[in-house]
Amino acid sequence: MGLIVHKNIYDEILRGVNTETYGSIPQCYYIVGRKGYGKTSLLINLLKELSKYQQIYPLYIDSILTPTFDLEKTINMNKVNEKRLVLLIDDLDIILKSLDERSKFNLRSLLYKEGAPIIIGTGTNLIPDFTDYHAPFYDAFILYNLKELTVEESLCLFENMRIEMGLPMDHSKIILEALDEIGKTPRACSLLSKLKSFDSSLSEVISEALSPLDLYYREKIFTMPLSQRKTFVYILSQGKSVLLSDIRKATEQSSGDITPQLKSLANKGLIITTKESAKKTEYSVADKMMCAWYKYCRE
Repeated sequence: MGLIVHKNIYDEILRGVNTETYGSIPQCYYIVGRKGYGKTSLLINLLKELSKYQQIYPLYIDSILTPTFDLEKTINMNKVNEKRLVLLIDDLDIILKSLDERSKFNLRSLLYKEGAPIIIGTGTNLIPDFTDYHAPFYDAFILYNLKELTVEESLCLFENMRIEMGLPMDHSKIILEALDEIGKTPRACSLLSKLKSFDSSLSEVISEALSPLDLYYREKIFTMPLSQRKTFVYILSQGKSVLLSDIRKATEQSSGDITPQLKSLANKGLIITTKESAKKTEYSVADKMMCAWYKYCRE
């Protein structure tokens, strides 16, 4: 097995699953992290390990690529071939957002039955379904919040990826500078590890590393409604947090038009809102790698 990123969470979830008995009420888990932070890799590594357990039947679900997936029906399956069902659901928040309150509370009651499936889900947002006191899944899931990797973790992952691909090691200072710009995440390490050399300038290294994402980022922005696109591109272009008054002035839109756009962008996990005071809220782009792409790769 290769290097496990976020191994403390990986180990803790495996210990929790190991404590479950055949008919126990399940402990479920929800892993929050921005894009590129290693949520899917963590699920896949858990899937590989749980597949070795004789008493467990792990099932991986990609919510985006499996739009017909019926969570309630699957939970009612309970066990498969007399094995305890473990559902590893990528983007669980997307499924939950599509359900009404009645359906959510029904799911909660199903999960509180003996022998019900164990859910290990991921999402880009910590949605109110898990945090509000009267919400359906309050206290039903153990919550984990993925952070950026440390410098040591980033370099270790980068070097392991280079070794696996048979590429020469490179301890250039420019690697650390690039990680500072695009984020110390598993995705950043993966993109950088594929480069043949690091002899060029920082801007050239970042441009080459992020080139596979160029079409993806352009389409994500282009498919936004025009007014929302103007708002988002302005925030993106600043490379820092901005105020509503800044957006209003730059885009020549009213606060009444901009506020719903900001709410929509935040709900999609595209921007972060930071409340500095009762009357001062700042807005910034959530994806650090996207900010680096806009800065270095648009020419």
